[in-house]
Amino acid sequence: MDDLPRPPSTPSTPSTHTHRTPPDSDLVPRSPLTDTLVSSFDLAAVHRSHSKPVACLDFSSDGSLLASSSPDGVVAVYAALQGKHKATIPVHKYGAGVLRFVHGASTPAVVAASTSRDDKLRLLDIESERYVRYFTGHEATVTSVSASPAGPGFISASQDAWIRVWDVRQDVARGKVKASGCPVVAYDPKGLIFSIAYNAPNWKTLVKLYDARQYEEGPFLEFQLDNPSNSVPSCLKYSSDGEYFLLVNADANANVDVFDAYKGKSYRRFSGHRNVSGIPLEASFSPDSAYVATGSDDGSLFAWNLESERLVLEKKQVHALPTACTLWNPYYQMMSTSCQNVVFWLTSPQDSSSEY
Repeated sequence: MDDLPRPPSTPSTPSTHTHRTPPDSDLVPRSPLTDTLVSSFDLAAVHRSHSKPVACLDFSSDGSLLASSSPDGVVAVYAALQGKHKATIPVHKYGAGVLRFVHGASTPAVVAASTSRDDKLRLLDIESERYVRYFTGHEATVTSVSASPAGPGFISASQDAWIRVWDVRQDVARGKVKASGCPVVAYDPKGLIFSIAYNAPNWKTLVKLYDARQYEEGPFLEFQLDNPSNSVPSCLKYSSDGEYFLLVNADANANVDVFDAYKGKSYRRFSGHRNVSGIPLEASFSPDSAYVATGSDDGSLFAWNLESERLVLEKKQVHALPTACTLWNPYYQMMSTSCQNVVFWLTSPQDSSSEY
């Protein structure tokens, strides 16, 4: 199996501007957020690890690591709790588009979708900086990946309109599900259900829910959602409590739609950000399921209270390019966003004695 090229013995350190670096002890896992805290989010660290816009961001399940991919042919890894760059891993041969941390590996690892040469997925070990497994089956570019919270599995969706179900310990898919167009996929927070979304006829988006243990039997629930612009779904995610899912289309209307996960009924629509060019913009739930954040094509960042619908955070044009990736840390009061740079956001100190 091909090893990744090794970085030089004395690599240059990526340019980084850090406002504050929180001690680990100041970041309390699963601590509740409030409007006041969310409105206080501010830049904590800016990393210039990439020479082209970032394609994907992902936190490890414990929130300690962040990985970023880019068409520049590198995967960058960050120690999230310290806000520091950890490694730059060259992947020029195959590229890396969508990437996700996976469970079940003996050391931290991400599944990365190829962007050149072939349409395989590859398991990249972070510590050794080597590919340890190839996943073969897709016949077009993989555009969506979701790792199972329940174990060493993940699902992938491709422009070939197939969803494939994988175990990280095997290089051949366990099974597959036919969709249409270019679907997006997501596991629920327990890993018992996975959902797919794709364009359907008659200006609809079709969302299908599958039992992850019996997906061969077909979906147990389907929702048809209005899609008046007939735009392509680009982001599908569940809240951590499993009550809701959000759906974002690559659409100039720039909406983040939140639905009841059990009934498919529209619950909230958040707007006000820009997406004039209709590019894929990521949205994300906070770890307590109480807030939703997204970026904007003018480089801004927005966050809303899910229950009250109140806009509680608006950071205008903090990125020079579109804020394509917006991600809450799954465990801590932290966010990360990216254009070409990768930014860590932390809540501001609430009193003069705090070192957070």
